[in-house]
Order: sequence, then C-alpha cells, then structure tokens
Amino acid sequence: AQENASKWWFFIYSLITSYLSGNTEEEELISVLENYMESSPLGEYSVRLSLLWTFHCHSLLLPKSSKQDQLCKIFWNLHSYYKIFKTSINKKIKDLGEPIEKKLKEFVKLARWNDINYWAVKAAIEKTHRTIHKFIKEYQRVLYEPSNCAMIKLDEIQDEK
Repeated sequence: AQENASKWWFFIYSLITSYLSGNTEEEELISVLENYMESSPLGEYSVRLSLLWTFHCHSLLLPKSSKQDQLCKIFWNLHSYYKIFKTSINKKIKDLGEPIEKKLKEFVKLARWNDINYWAVKAAIEKTHRTIHKFIKEYQRVLYEPSNCAMIKLDEIQDEK
C-alpha cells in the first residue's frame, strides 16, 4: 500500500510547482487534494495522510511569499481535517481484517506436516501455501476497499466513546 501511495509524491510535487508558478488556481489545488484523499483505498489512507504532512513541512521551507503561505495553510488544513477520519479508517481495517485473521489462526492450529511420506508432506505444504495465499488475497481486497465508506461524521465517532 505504501508503494502505491508513494507514487503520488511526484504528482503532488508537480501540482505545488504549478500552483506556485501561477498555472493552477487555489480552488483547483484544493479540489485535487481532496479527491486524492477521498479516493484513497483503506490501506493507503495513512500513507497519503502522511504525504500531506510531508508536503506541509516542505511548503514551510519554500521561499516566503503569499502563495507559499497559502500553500502551508492548505496542506495544514487538509491534513488536520483528514486526520479526524484516521481512527475510523483504522477501525474499519481492523473490523474487516479480524475475521480473516481468525480463520488464519484456526487454519494454523489444524495444519500439520508430520507425515513420513515425502509426497504427503509436499502435498500438505502446497495446500498450506494455497490457503495462506487465499487469506493474503482476501486481506488485500480489504485494504483496497474505498476509504470514503469509513469516513464518518465526527459526531458518530464521539457517540462511540
């Protein structure tokens, strides 16, 4: 997930460069960054959020100007806003991953390779590999679910506490 989210670094950097040179309007920049966060899969959400923070820090080090100041504020506000949803995103990942983890633990308890015969051990290992691969794919599907389904209102988060 981190590798996929990191691919956005160059895009955001070029967006910043375009904004600072005057080729991109502030509203367009905000809209693109909002879409960037709201279209994130569950597994990439934290990495994308940390990229917003990284670019906020980067914008602090740029030469001082009114656009640089606005850029800092944009990244700070977007990071602060989307950070609110991080708890619900992590909870959603945990809730969806627990049944998979439970099935995997049950499988591990049952898996044995004590056969004396080479071919029986080989078949058991191949079956184990296929089963573990199935669980990995199932968990990857969870991580690629859209994060906007887990973005809930702050009121709902506070009601749970």
